[in-house]
Amino acid sequence: MSTQAQTLLIIAAVGALQLWVFVRNWFRMATLRNIFRRADSWRVLKDANGLVSGIEGEGNRVYQEIQHAINQYLSNNRGSVIDFQLLKDAVDRHFNSIEEDINAQSPVPIVFGLGGTMLGVIVGLSTFDINTILSSQPATAEASIQMDEAVHNVDNLLGGIAIAMGTSICGIVLTLMGSLLYKHTKQRAEQGKNRFLAWMQAELLPALPTDTSKALVQLVHNLNAFNTTFQENTAHLGSTLGQINEAYAVQADIVRTIKEMDINKMATANVKVLKELSASTEKLEQFNTYLSSVRGYTDAILQFHSQFNKESERLHLLEEQVSTLQWIRDFFQAELTQINQRKGAISKSTADIDDTLQKALGGLQKHSETQLQEIQTMVVDQVDGIQRLIRAQAESFEEASRRMMVAFNEQMQQMPRLADHIEAISRIPEALTRLQQSIHDSQAELHHQLLGGMQQLMQQQSQFLQQQVHHMQQAQTKAVEAVAPRLVLPRWMKWAFAAVGVIVTGKIVLDVVLLLVTPGEAAAGMP
Repeated sequence: MSTQAQTLLIIAAVGALQLWVFVRNWFRMATLRNIFRRADSWRVLKDANGLVSGIEGEGNRVYQEIQHAINQYLSNNRGSVIDFQLLKDAVDRHFNSIEEDINAQSPVPIVFGLGGTMLGVIVGLSTFDINTILSSQPATAEASIQMDEAVHNVDNLLGGIAIAMGTSICGIVLTLMGSLLYKHTKQRAEQGKNRFLAWMQAELLPALPTDTSKALVQLVHNLNAFNTTFQENTAHLGSTLGQINEAYAVQADIVRTIKEMDINKMATANVKVLKELSASTEKLEQFNTYLSSVRGYTDAILQFHSQFNKESERLHLLEEQVSTLQWIRDFFQAELTQINQRKGAISKSTADIDDTLQKALGGLQKHSETQLQEIQTMVVDQVDGIQRLIRAQAESFEEASRRMMVAFNEQMQQMPRLADHIEAISRIPEALTRLQQSIHDSQAELHHQLLGGMQQLMQQQSQFLQQQVHHMQQAQTKAVEAVAPRLVLPRWMKWAFAAVGVIVTGKIVLDVVLLLVTPGEAAAGMP
């Protein structure tokens, strides 16, 4: 399988992962957006006694969980004081869980894109062997084939790197789309959440006992009503006791009258009185029953008086607790003020850290450009040395050929019998000259191709590093702008970026070192 095919396979796999993560995050955004969508279905439920038993409405899974938590709290605290802050916490807890999940998954596509690009580069570099170029011998068919294979490998490497950059571009596009969608989704979700909280304040809270002072006012109102009823009953009891006193006075007059009468008249009167007493006995029994009930009512009044004294003591304790709660409220307000001040200082420190990071990245880019220029200078110096070595070898070869021709002429002068072979032997210098010219041309062409390929490779490596630094800066800036309120790059992601930079830089430096060391060894072994 070729390098480009392997790179395309990696890009397809990474692209599928990026798309899968983006679609899952998009579904989470849809869930967040539709939590409080059905505002027309929200209603307050009450039991037979008129007390609030819960709420009902239509919505997705998250809304049903929020509704279940609120109903459970209302059922466990039915008839007691309800804290609105606890209801709001139940809403915020489920709402923030979805929101944090979306924030955690937003930068994943761009991370997968950078990983796919690095894998494509590593696959391309693993199949690229620069020793094939340096170890090939000039002016042979095998060397030409090796040179063509090396050029083909370089083309495949550069094409694979260009294709692998597609994963980074795809990750940036998906991350940008996710940020824009999340901004719109969060705005609509916050509107729905605020509408739900406003509905609870307007519809649910008025039907609930939400304040201790309100409960105390209701108690005082009930006590005042009881005092009014008790006063009216006491007035009726006073009139009844007055009637009883009048009856006692009438009976005393009757006794005095009986003493003044004689026995006959007394007997006659006793008969009449007996008849009247017989008629009023039932009424006296009713009166006795009434007195017994009055005695029980008096005991109930005494018991209520003792309970009222206890409630007065409890009210005094509640007043002390109210003063303590006011002090606690002032203390927490002061703490919140200090927290806001610290939040501003933290925001300022974050901005300073961002400026420092931008400066460090600029210094890193300048340092990389300086190192690349130094490497190019060293490569040019090595190429000049190779050219001087080739010229020296050519001069030594020409000197050896000249000496050979002189020796050959001397031998020809000493051997007249070989005159028939002079013409054939005379063509040897010409063949040697052509061989020398062919070697020289092949070495020059090899030198030109090697120098051009190295310069092109260095330029592409420099452009690749600059693009990687530029993409990293853009990705970091966009990620910071998208999640600035609460998102900070995790430490493992920073270490991953640093490790990728170190791997790419180390591979480039290793190739350059091999490029500089191998020509020196080849020159040392050349005759």
